[in-house]
Amino acid sequence: RYTEGTLQRVLAASDDVKARRAAALALGLTGTPASVPAAAAALHDADQLVRRFAADSLWELWFRGGTDAQNARLREASQEPNPVKARAELD
Repeated sequence: RYTEGTLQRVLAASDDVKARRAAALALGLTGTPASVPAAAAALHDADQLVRRFAADSLWELWFRGGTDAQNARLREASQEPNPVKARAELD
């Protein structure tokens, strides 16, 4: 029942840690690439679970953000065992 904008605002400004956790999780499940800045900013939240949900949400948002070919390439890069190659591909 919440809009994406409402979830972004809750994640950025709520004093209620449970609300921020829920917003971070919900943005990963339902958000669009427009929520990437809010999720990225939440990587610096004081709460460890908010940070974890925000990181997971970023991956979900990125995997939904491009074309099918771009998303497939992102999946491949994220599974690359060589960290140097993975970083080069993700950059």
